[in-house]
Amino acid sequence: MQKYINGSISKTRFVLTIFACSVILLPGGSLCYGYSSLSPYLLSYDYHQNNGNAKFGYSSWMYCGFTFGLDVGIATSGFLESIVPFHYLALPSIVLFDVSLFIASFTIGTTALFCATYIVMGLTVGLLYTISYRVGLSWVKEEYYGLFSGLISFAFGISALITSPLQTLYVNPHNVKPANVSQHYNIYVFTQDDVLEKIPKLYLVYGAISVSLQIPLSLLLKINPTEVTSHKSLAASVCSLKQIMSRREFWILVAIYGLTAIPIAYTATYSNVYGELFIHNNFYLSFVIASSGIFNAVGRPFWGYLKDKLRMRSAIILLCLTTAFFILTWFLSGFMHSGFVAQGIFTLGVWGVFFSCCGCYAIFPAVAARIFGNENFGAVYGIMNMAQAIGEIIFAGIADAITKWLPLTITISIVCFLSSLMTLLIPKEDHAITEISNLVEKPTRGPNND
Repeated sequence: MQKYINGSISKTRFVLTIFACSVILLPGGSLCYGYSSLSPYLLSYDYHQNNGNAKFGYSSWMYCGFTFGLDVGIATSGFLESIVPFHYLALPSIVLFDVSLFIASFTIGTTALFCATYIVMGLTVGLLYTISYRVGLSWVKEEYYGLFSGLISFAFGISALITSPLQTLYVNPHNVKPANVSQHYNIYVFTQDDVLEKIPKLYLVYGAISVSLQIPLSLLLKINPTEVTSHKSLAASVCSLKQIMSRREFWILVAIYGLTAIPIAYTATYSNVYGELFIHNNFYLSFVIASSGIFNAVGRPFWGYLKDKLRMRSAIILLCLTTAFFILTWFLSGFMHSGFVAQGIFTLGVWGVFFSCCGCYAIFPAVAARIFGNENFGAVYGIMNMAQAIGEIIFAGIADAITKWLPLTITISIVCFLSSLMTLLIPKEDHAITEISNLVEKPTRGPNND
């Protein structure tokens, strides 16, 4: 255990800190990855509130509202660190998040207000997300950044395993089936009153659980006071953000990370909705989404470890190609329409997408910290997440424009393949570190550098 620790801290305190950094993200992960099993119920509630006007893009815009807020929160937190110490931001973020959950139970009937509430929830989760990474990695030696980036985001990824079956049991305990209400879009919604009336109350339950979990854990979030950066890392206090942003490889990494948002949003939003086309068992679909949390969680330390061993380029290319492959399996299961084989292929496809997509949340934070310096992590990773916010908006637009499953699935797979090709434009990791280190040794020329 001692080989992982950077600084003077007991093994017990180290384990507790990493545990707190991970588990405090569990409620936010529940909204993000549990959204897929919640999506049909929200779509049904919107259909009921709007007198039978089913909107195919409703779920994607709501999800993207949350993730847009998440990415803005991550970006904002990086710049707030220079003003307010991170551990002082944790408690206000938690309080605002929990208040937003309670408010959501009242705004759910109004689409614009409900979306705004989701944006605020995403914003506060984004602040906590960066705080957790920044605090956790400050106690870890840089050669293990990949592994511990995955461990810190473990609870965020596994959240669907816990919340998806519980919210399904709460909202739909009798496993009633949805009905097809739109032949043009092929949308299935729930029309039973006993199901619909429980949907707003679900957010009150989420809020109560979140308060009792997050506030005690926030007391353990203390950044390493003697944090030092290894000689292989950049001295971020010398290398300015402006110098980092002058590098081509930085913007290529930002673009690739932004594109990864598209298959993630597609899977998180539509996996359950797509499965309802040929699987008319909501308990089984809930099981698929819930069990995908295992792959979403285990995949993070796996890809982080792979990044530490294979380095940046190889890990990103492998991630993009495996994601494209598993996205295409959805298309194959849809052709079979029904039956045990179709269910099996669909299940493996969803598990595979979550296992591969989650790797970006281990690889890119580790790359941001190791190449650009942990002290610059908040600002650099924040900019990367703004690119994800743009990617999510692009996805919402694609989902609105392409209303057929086959062309939509192929489009998402093409995006993954293009991301892998863009990775070839990035220099190898150690070479990138050396090049940016040269910026530290040779600052940008100015009036007094003639």
